[in-house]
Amino acid sequence: MLFFPPDIIRFGKNNGHTISDIYLYEVEYLEWLIEYIDEFEINVNDFYKLGKPKKFQKIINLKTESVKEIQSLLRIYKSVKNIKSSDSLIEFDYTFPNKVLDILSRKEIGIYEAPKWFRRPKPISISFELIRNILNNN
Repeated sequence: MLFFPPDIIRFGKNNGHTISDIYLYEVEYLEWLIEYIDEFEINVNDFYKLGKPKKFQKIINLKTESVKEIQSLLRIYKSVKNIKSSDSLIEFDYTFPNKVLDILSRKEIGIYEAPKWFRRPKPISISFELIRNILNNN
């Protein structure tokens, strides 16, 4: 199904936001949607007309390539809503990666099957007292 910039996402962490907002403030999520949601297609030219996406200045100026450091900076911004309200955003040059363009081409002719993705389970919190009780009862 072809989605357009004013369309609203009705699922996931950006539920209720337009696809144009996702492109402008969290373009990586848009790439993820294209790769992992079979029915999600866009015309990239519609999005290039919207202007340049924005990133946090801290991330653009980061002198490290450490994924962990970048992820820690992004943890507080879990959705477009939080990103849009930030005052430390700057525009950056962006083009969709070749991988995404290839996926969109294959979707257009019906030969793309999205890979399965799994949500990580939340860690289980067990108190020492519970462990002691379990060990003592065995």
